[in-house]
Amino acid sequence: MKKPSWFKIVSYVLLCLLALLGNVVSLPFFLGVDFLFGSIMVFLILGYFGLAAAIPASLIASSYTILLWNHPYAIVIFCAEVLFVGFLRRKKQRSIVFLDVLFWIVAGLPLVYIFYGVVMDLPRDSVFLIMLKQGVNGIFNAFIAFSVITFAPLVIKFEKRTHRTVSFHDLFFLLIMISLSVPALVIINFVGRSEFKTKTENVVAELDAVGFEIEERINYWLGNQAHVVRQTAKIVKDSGIRTSPESQRILEMVLSLNPDFHHMCVADKNGITTAFYPSIDKKGESKRGSEVADRTCYEMLQEGASFLTSGSSRGKGEVFAPIVTISAPMDEKGQFNGFVLAAVKTNHIHEIIVRENIKKRALITVVDDRKRVIVSTVSGRKVADLYDYKKEWDISKLTDGIWQGFRKEDRSQPQLKMLNNSIFIKTLPVPINNKWNVILEKPMHPHIKQLNRFYSYSMLFVFVFSVISVLLSSFISKVIVRSILRLQETSKNLPSRIEKGEAITWFQSLIYEINELIDNFRNAANKLTSMLDALRENKRLLEQRVEERTHDLTAANDNLSQSIERTKTIINTVQDGIISIDCNGTITLFNASAEGIFQYSAEEVLGKNVKMLMPNSYAEQHDGYIKNYLETHQPRVIGIGREVEGRRKDGSQFPMRLAVGEMRLEEKQLFVGVVSDITIQKEIEANLIESKEKSEEANRLKSEFLNTMSHELRTPLTVILGNAEELTDENELPNPEEVADIALDIASAGKHLLQLINDLLDISKIEAGKMELKKDFVDSGELIENAVSTMKKLADDKNINLVVEGTKAALFIDAFRMKQVILNLLSNAIKFTDKGEVKVLTTITDETFVLKIRDTGIGMDTKSLAFIFDPFRQVDGSAKRKIGGTGLGLAITKKLVHLHGGTIQVHSEPGKGSEFVVLIPKNDDF
Repeated sequence: MKKPSWFKIVSYVLLCLLALLGNVVSLPFFLGVDFLFGSIMVFLILGYFGLAAAIPASLIASSYTILLWNHPYAIVIFCAEVLFVGFLRRKKQRSIVFLDVLFWIVAGLPLVYIFYGVVMDLPRDSVFLIMLKQGVNGIFNAFIAFSVITFAPLVIKFEKRTHRTVSFHDLFFLLIMISLSVPALVIINFVGRSEFKTKTENVVAELDAVGFEIEERINYWLGNQAHVVRQTAKIVKDSGIRTSPESQRILEMVLSLNPDFHHMCVADKNGITTAFYPSIDKKGESKRGSEVADRTCYEMLQEGASFLTSGSSRGKGEVFAPIVTISAPMDEKGQFNGFVLAAVKTNHIHEIIVRENIKKRALITVVDDRKRVIVSTVSGRKVADLYDYKKEWDISKLTDGIWQGFRKEDRSQPQLKMLNNSIFIKTLPVPINNKWNVILEKPMHPHIKQLNRFYSYSMLFVFVFSVISVLLSSFISKVIVRSILRLQETSKNLPSRIEKGEAITWFQSLIYEINELIDNFRNAANKLTSMLDALRENKRLLEQRVEERTHDLTAANDNLSQSIERTKTIINTVQDGIISIDCNGTITLFNASAEGIFQYSAEEVLGKNVKMLMPNSYAEQHDGYIKNYLETHQPRVIGIGREVEGRRKDGSQFPMRLAVGEMRLEEKQLFVGVVSDITIQKEIEANLIESKEKSEEANRLKSEFLNTMSHELRTPLTVILGNAEELTDENELPNPEEVADIALDIASAGKHLLQLINDLLDISKIEAGKMELKKDFVDSGELIENAVSTMKKLADDKNINLVVEGTKAALFIDAFRMKQVILNLLSNAIKFTDKGEVKVLTTITDETFVLKIRDTGIGMDTKSLAFIFDPFRQVDGSAKRKIGGTGLGLAITKKLVHLHGGTIQVHSEPGKGSEFVVLIPKNDDF
C-alpha cells in the first residue's frame, strides 16, 4: 500500500473541517428549514479519496445536526447517502448527481418519512416539507461537488498529466442544472421568506386589533364600577361613618341597581364597618362592626389613593364566585375619614374576553400585579392561579410589544416542532388600573400548517424540476454522443474478451474520426490475440510443473498437520491451564483449561500481553521482571512453584498456583506457565479458620454468661437464704420491725431473681418465634408516665433528675411489652448514670413515633456499641463488674421493638452519656 503524502493528509483534514463548517454556517430558507453544505466537502472527499475516507468525514460533518435540530436521525440519513452513492459509484461508475437523485427517490425520502413522521411523530405537512428539502439540498450539494470534481483539474494541476479534459456529457449536464435549478432555488427562497414575513405581520396586526378592543371594553366596564363606588363614597361621606339606616339603605339601592356587585360595606377611619349589605350572613349574624383594617387597600387609601382595584380571588366567607374589590376613600377637609369597599363579580369581564375568544382571534388572560389570573379563556387557568408567561415560555422578541413563546419541554425537540407548538404573545396594561395586564396569545400552529403547505408545494416543484433536469441532461447527452458511447461499449473489457476468445463485432460510424479510431482498436485486438495464444501455451507447461511440485508439498503438509493436531489435543486435555509467552510477554499459547480458568477465549488473548491476566500490582512489575531475568538469568518464579493472584475477564481476582518453565523453539526463547485455580482450597481454609474462631468465641461467651448468671442468681439467693435462717432460729427471733425489714429484703431479692428468670424466658420465646403481641390502641403519654413513675424511686435514690418532654401520639402496640422496652432503657440509663439527669423525649415525624431516652452517664466506646444488642454480651462481662445484669435486657428490647415493626438505635461517647432512639409506626385512628 502506497503511503499517503503530507499534502493528501492535510487536504483530507482541511476538507473534513470545511465539511463541519459547511453545516455550522447553514443557510436558513424558511420556517426552520436550513440548507446545509457540509455534504459538498464529503462528496469531494468521496471523489478524491474514496468511500473509506468519505464515511468518517460524513460522520464528522453530520454530527453538528444534533445541536442544530436536536435529534440524531439526520446523521443516519447523510451517512446512508454517502454509502449509497459511494458504493454504486464504485460499482457502476455513474455520476454522483445521478446516483444521489436515485438515492433520494429510492431510500432517502422513505428514511426521512420513517424518522420524522413515524419515530418523531411530526405533523404530516412538516414531514413532507422536510423530505423535499432534504432531497433538494442533497441533490444541490452533489451537483456542486460534481462541478468541482469535473472542472477543478482544468484549473488546478493535482497530478502530472499532459492533457486535462472534460466530457461533453458532463459539460452539458452542468449547464442545464445551473440554468434551471439554481434560479429556481433563489426564487423559492425569496418567495418563502416573503410569505413568512406576511404571515407574521398579519398575526401582529390581528393581536393589535384584539388588544385595542379588549382594552377599551375593560376600561369602560371597570371605569363605570369605579365611578359607582366613588359616588357612593361621596353620598355616604356625611352619614356613612356612623352606623345608620340611611347608609345601609344607600348600599342596598346601589346593589339592586348594579347586578355586577356582590356586596358593599362602609368602614370608618379605624377600619370598622359601619354599614354592610347584605348585612346578615347565613348564620344570621350581623356583618356590621367587623374589622377590615387588615386589608391592603386600607393603608393605601390612608396614604391618599383616589380609588383602588384589587386582583381577583375566590373571596372569603360566603363568597364563592370570582371577585375583585374596588375601594374609594371618604375624605373630610383632606383627612382620611373612612372608605367604601365593593366586591365586584368578574363575570362581565369574562363575558367580554369569551366573546372575543369565540371569534377565535386570540386566547385572552387578564392578570393582576402579582401575576394572579383574574379571568382567562384558556382552559386550566383558574382564577387566582399564578401565570407569568415569561416563566411559562421561552420568550423571543419579535417586535415592540409582541413576543414569541416556545414550550420549555420542546427545548430538545426539532426546530419545526418547536415552531409548531409556539405562540405569539402580546401584553397591554389596563389604563384605568395599571396593576392589571391583558395577555393575548395566538397559537402558531394554524399558520405553520399554511406555511408548510405553501413551502411544500414550492419545494416539490424544485425537487421535481431537479430530477427532470438530471434525467433530461443524461438523455440528451446520450443521443448526441451515441457513436462515442457505442464505441466505448464495444471496447469495454477488450483485453478480457480477447482472452476469453469472444468474437468482437466492430460497427461502422458516420463520423470519419470515429471510424479511424475503430480501425485502430481492431488492429490492436488482432495483435493481442496472437500474443495471447503464445502466452496460453507457456501457461500450460508452467501449470504442469507446478502440479507436480504441489503433490510433493501436500504429502509433507499432511504429516506435519497430523503432528500438530496430536500436540494440540494433548495440551487441551490437561486439567491445568497452560500458557506460553515470548520475551516481550506476548501470549503465544492458551489451552482450553486456561480458557475456563480466566474466562477468556484463546482468540481474545493470543498476541496480547500476559499482563491482562494479572492484577495491576503484578502487571506493573512483570515486564521489568522478564527484562531483569534476560539480563541476569537469576530466576524468581521460573522453576519454582508459588501462589499468586490472577485476574479473570470480568475483572475479578482469584488465587492460583503458578509454575513457570523456560524453553527454546526455533531460536526463540519462550516461557511456559502451568496454572491451577486454588479458589476452592482457599475458601475451605478460610471457612475452617472462621469456624475455629467462632467456636472459641462461643465457648468464651458461654463461660462468661455462666459466670454472670452464677453471680446474678447467687446474689439474690444468698439474701433470701440468709434472711430465712434468721427467721428459723427459734432461740433468737428478730423483733417485728426487723422481721418486716427481712421480709422486704427477701421480697426484693425474689423480684430480682424473678426478673432474671423472666428475661431468660422472654429471650427463649423470642428466639423460638413464640412471642405473641397483644396489640391495642394506646396513648403514648399515659404509657410513658406509667413507666417513669415505676422508675422514679430508683432515680431518686441516686439523686438523678428524671425528665419527660415531647408530644403524645396514638400507638397500636402491646402496652405491656412496650412498657417493658421503656423500663429496660430507663433502668439501664439510671444504672449507668451517677449524676445529672435522664431525659425521655418524644416526637412525631411523618408516620413515625420517635422515643429518645438520653442520659448523662458513663457512655460507651465504639467497640462496646458493636455488640450492645447481642444477647449474653455486656460491656463488662467479668464476675467482679460493678453493675449487675445478665446482658439480656437490651437484646430483649431490640427484639420487642422489631416485633412492633420498629427500629432502635444508640448514640454514645465515653464520658458524655448515651442516647437510645426507638422508632415505632404511628396510628392516627386512636
